[in-house]
Amino acid sequence: MYEDNLHLKDRINLLKKQKKEIKANCEVIKVENKRLQKMFSHVSSFELGGKQSKSFKMQETYHILQLKKALKETKQELQKQKNNNKRILKNTKHTRIQELEVLDCSFVDGCF
Repeated sequence: MYEDNLHLKDRINLLKKQKKEIKANCEVIKVENKRLQKMFSHVSSFELGGKQSKSFKMQETYHILQLKKALKETKQELQKQKNNNKRILKNTKHTRIQELEVLDCSFVDGCF
């Protein structure tokens, strides 16, 4: 009876966990649905004849500018990281050379 009770409690906990996961997935799907509906409304805002509405052009331009800005910042950050890596590599080489010189001096002093 005690084992059955433990088994049922484990099963209840598992079902609660699954319920939380399903709710989280449901929320993600709702957000994605809203995003797709918004995208659909933007696409459907095209006028006949292949012309775009003015607000859509402005939003498109804004998004392009944001992407260009993000790309520029990412490139700058990448260049900073490359420079930092080069500096660390040079310092490591310099430090290793100094260590070898000290070992060489101590070996020469020890031999004489």
